[in-house]
Amino acid sequence: LNKFFLVEEFAIGLIEDKNIKFSLINIDGVISNYEIISIENRKHFSVRTVVDKKEIITNDLEVTHPEIYSENRNNGVVVNSLIYFPLIFHEKVIGVITIQNKEKNSFSDINIEIFKLLSSFVAISLNNAFQNKKLEEIARRDSLTSIYNRRAFEDIFVIEYSRALRNKEKLSLAIIDIDFFKEYNDTYGHLMGDECIKEIVACIRDVLKRKTDYLGRYGGDEFIILLPDTDKEGMDYVAENLLKEIRNLSIEHKNSAVADVVTVSIGAVTKEMTDDLNYDNMINLADEALYRCKKELGRNTYYSCL
Repeated sequence: LNKFFLVEEFAIGLIEDKNIKFSLINIDGVISNYEIISIENRKHFSVRTVVDKKEIITNDLEVTHPEIYSENRNNGVVVNSLIYFPLIFHEKVIGVITIQNKEKNSFSDINIEIFKLLSSFVAISLNNAFQNKKLEEIARRDSLTSIYNRRAFEDIFVIEYSRALRNKEKLSLAIIDIDFFKEYNDTYGHLMGDECIKEIVACIRDVLKRKTDYLGRYGGDEFIILLPDTDKEGMDYVAENLLKEIRNLSIEHKNSAVADVVTVSIGAVTKEMTDDLNYDNMINLADEALYRCKKELGRNTYYSCL
């Protein structure tokens, strides 16, 4: 960029919720978080640019916007030349791009045209990146419930396992199985079965209070949860709540052998992370615990192993 401009500050702001989140890009291409501007702040050039879908250009801020120049000076910021361009893709504003300089008369007409062209390329590139990210996220989600699919969950485990190993923390994992779900489908039909699954997923989400807890679909009627930095007592608490809250949904299941409503069985494992422990080990242990629930304890219950 410095081949075409005398640039002291180059930043890109992206619209997220009701804010514009700026990243500062230095001459070496290093990106760092810069500032967050509320979309309600109409005094800020970036907000005006986004709302009006119109560029703001000045080579002498003191003359064109003396009140902002004075405010900047009071805050120890010296800017005389600046350009703000909206990042527009298919008539939708996705952000704003700006270059600024302390010197007056820094930008010629040619500079401005080049920057306008650059903003168009940036908008296209960002939109493509957003779309690719959306596609990647869709590929990681179960189509019925929108929770993580099995493959994505394995990737998450690797990340959390590494963190737990580094911090010497415990990790808890549980498999949740809907009791007699084949009989439920046979009785009420697969459409009702899908609705049952979605209700149970919503209930599990409500019980998992922390943003760091993960939920995935392990199989047709099986779900998997991963609770970072959680000991056995914490896992027990979550499991007991899951059993209670799912029963409290009161989803009729007249052909269940354990209750007249839909229930689940839960097999869990809690481990201190070690180098020889992996995803398959944890899954096998949780599977063994679930087997005990279903074959030895009569379902509609929970078993945890260490």
